[in-house]
Amino acid sequence: MHSEKTKKRRVELLKKLQSYSKINSALIKDNLNFFKSFDLFYSKSPKFSKEDIRKIWEKHLADRQKSKSPDSLTLYVHNPFCAQRCNFCCYNSNQYNRQNARRYLDSIFGDCDYFKKTFAAHQFDSVYFGGGTPNILKTGEIDALFSKLFSIFKIKKGAERKIECNPIFSSREKLRIFKKYGFNRISFGVQSLDDKVLNLANRAYQKYEHVKKALRDCRDLGFEDVNIDLMFGLEGDNNDKFLESFDKALSLKPYSLIVYKLIPTKTFYDAFLSASAAPQKFISEPEKLFGRMYDLKIIFKKMAKIARKYGYLFINENMNFQSDNMGIAFRSRASAEKFDAEKISYSFFTNGAHSCFGLGLYSQSHVFGKAFYKDMNQEFDLNMDKKNYTGNTITLNREILFEMAEQIKSAGCVDIKKINSSCNVDFINYFKEAISDLNALNSIEMKNNKMHFIGKRIKVAESLLFFLKPSLLRVFLSVYSSNRLGKF
Repeated sequence: MHSEKTKKRRVELLKKLQSYSKINSALIKDNLNFFKSFDLFYSKSPKFSKEDIRKIWEKHLADRQKSKSPDSLTLYVHNPFCAQRCNFCCYNSNQYNRQNARRYLDSIFGDCDYFKKTFAAHQFDSVYFGGGTPNILKTGEIDALFSKLFSIFKIKKGAERKIECNPIFSSREKLRIFKKYGFNRISFGVQSLDDKVLNLANRAYQKYEHVKKALRDCRDLGFEDVNIDLMFGLEGDNNDKFLESFDKALSLKPYSLIVYKLIPTKTFYDAFLSASAAPQKFISEPEKLFGRMYDLKIIFKKMAKIARKYGYLFINENMNFQSDNMGIAFRSRASAEKFDAEKISYSFFTNGAHSCFGLGLYSQSHVFGKAFYKDMNQEFDLNMDKKNYTGNTITLNREILFEMAEQIKSAGCVDIKKINSSCNVDFINYFKEAISDLNALNSIEMKNNKMHFIGKRIKVAESLLFFLKPSLLRVFLSVYSSNRLGKF
């Protein structure tokens, strides 16, 4: 009888595995980044009203006060404006003009007043002002925005306050405003210092002298934590051009420098690759694209050599841009003790228990264990009752799944103790059935509070699908169905 039950269970598990294998082949394609946002915005229809958002936050903040290990809380402000659109950009943006800027500010001021009572008893752990191009706003507009924000929302003493900047719009007047409101990290999106590459990227307006002056001004005004971002994979780039940009950027002695890999849009692929090349097949394998542009066997070694020349530290010499590695960070030796890898780049997808309250058109918000949503009110609607947001409700299961995928990408296994702590959960009991199933399939091994995936015939992405509880599995299957019908 026992043997019959065992046999029956194994047949059921193999059927389940077969269905998960089909989903992986059709939708995930072994790319663990898929688990980051598969369910967040697959519906373009408005999901939440302004009142819905307020109620979600009120419930979450009440729960947070009772928690022994509450999630961290970031205030994110998004400026949607740019001078012109870079051809590689995959984000929404609007062209700046004074009329739109006025409506943008009025819209944010209205949101501040609307949520004032909701957040009155709470402090934010950090502030991030991103875009778009945040410092494209005029000095008076920036001053008015910060004056309103920091009169409404409370920020913890000593919190990181970071702002993204374009060097061409940087000025001492604006930097003094940032200083006035306590900003302590400035990140300049430079992307490249090669004129031809910048021209192809529709950034011909930026010159090396702009970057040099911006960093000098920051230093003169007492900003210590100043970062430069470069982009790997821009059209027209190659080993020599990139390494020259990298060398020139480090010679300016920023506090840190991050090299991000390009996340190409379909339009970029169509323009950059031959018409016969299928763009989709490169998306999860960026090194196939980068291999057309760079000698990947030597460029990272040369980057390491240049970094050493200027006294910069980096994680290790096995640098690469596999699909799971979004960027490579370099930091000056002088800043090594103060450097916090978790703070080097904000994302509303942040490992561990983290919530983010976003303001401004295209801002994205994350209410841990409850919702993701995005402000898509294109006309800067000033009527609070008419504002709607796209996004989806989420569960603790969803949060843990993302955390698991991130840990597997970075460490090759799941740190159960860390998830228990960051998500305030008993992992073993919470996923009792999934663990039992994968043990029966000889797919996992528990060792020192870590879960390793050892099944040679079962792919990691397929194993992760076993951890979807019924409600999240229904959402996942809905996305899968939409994809098969060409709607996703």
